[in-house]
Amino acid sequence: DRLLRAALAAQPNNQTALRRLAEHAERTRDDQTSLDCWKRLAAGAEAGSSAWFEARCRLLETLARTDPAATRASLAQHRALYPDFGPPPWGDRIRDLEARLSATPPSETPR
Repeated sequence: DRLLRAALAAQPNNQTALRRLAEHAERTRDDQTSLDCWKRLAAGAEAGSSAWFEARCRLLETLARTDPAATRASLAQHRALYPDFGPPPWGDRIRDLEARLSATPPSETPR
């Protein structure tokens, strides 16, 4: 974690370090770090590319743990732009996330 953060301090857009820190943050449930890294990875990827869909999917999955209402709004925007949700496996995971959130009352946070 410290080494990855040091690498990112020196090279803020290092995709490898961002991805490793994002994955580490997911495993340790450091949702804020995970959100920040996946946002940066999505911003640096070509919209509609496999890397972009992965970053978007993992960002939405993390956001669902912390802010289901914001996730629902983001999913509505995503669905409007990508009615098929995206290529496998990311589109399938985003579709599943939307289904889980739809089945959960807005006041509850899915796990």
